[in-house]
Amino acid sequence: MLEFVNADSSGFAGVAPPSQLFLVPLDSQGRNMASRMPDLFESYYDGNLRNGLYRFGITRYVQQLLAEGPKGEDLGVIPVNPVGNLAMVRLRVRPRLRVTYTRIP
Repeated sequence: MLEFVNADSSGFAGVAPPSQLFLVPLDSQGRNMASRMPDLFESYYDGNLRNGLYRFGITRYVQQLLAEGPKGEDLGVIPVNPVGNLAMVRLRVRPRLRVTYTRIP
């Protein structure tokens, strides 16, 4: 689980922050490479704003990085509806990666 803290809960100019964000890999040109995020359409992916946090379940993405090594991609955060959403969000610089180990019998 990757967590980002919403640093400005009141939003900008009275507009509330986006209710949901997408966390996606970006190529070297900064283009959205959502197809490289295997967790994107899983129920645990989330990305919704709750209690001042945006949480992203990126289990498969992290497992892929551990198995194959880094691909030199950055991660980008975009609002769910970037065209129709005028809301802005300012996130704290350092996200928190929360790792949960599950014993497999």
